[in-house]
Amino acid sequence: MVDDLMGAYGDRLVLAVAGVALALLVLVLILWLVRRRSGPAGRAR
Repeated sequence: MVDDLMGAYGDRLVLAVAGVALALLVLVLILWLVRRRSGPAGRAR
């Protein structure tokens, strides 16, 4: 059954997994940059 699914959807599945992994990597990079830029002086409370 797994072989049938990989034969039918293998390329699309690999492309989808790669796209999700790339999106998560970009999200982590953006969050890391935002946390790095905001220093302790950014708190006005």
